[in-house]
Amino acid sequence: MSYYHHRKTKRREHRALNILYILAGIGLIVVGASLSLVPGVPGIVLGVPGLAMLAARSKTFARLLDFAEVLARRIYKRGRAWFSQETGK
Repeated sequence: MSYYHHRKTKRREHRALNILYILAGIGLIVVGASLSLVPGVPGIVLGVPGLAMLAARSKTFARLLDFAEVLARRIYKRGRAWFSQETGK
């Protein structure tokens, strides 16, 4: 088997694995979102790993998660400052 044939075969396999990985990530997000509608079941337990799986294979999703993390940290910091002002700590 030539190196070219080997690389071409691996590339096809890699593409198929990427598609399966992305579909699994989307599936986890969908299941997590549907489970979040059921009382007492935290859908975020499946949603966050699904988003991480998408970010691992897509630069766009990785950037989106980076932006969401920065935004969440900003909101947390403001909320913490507001709470400490309200409680006088």
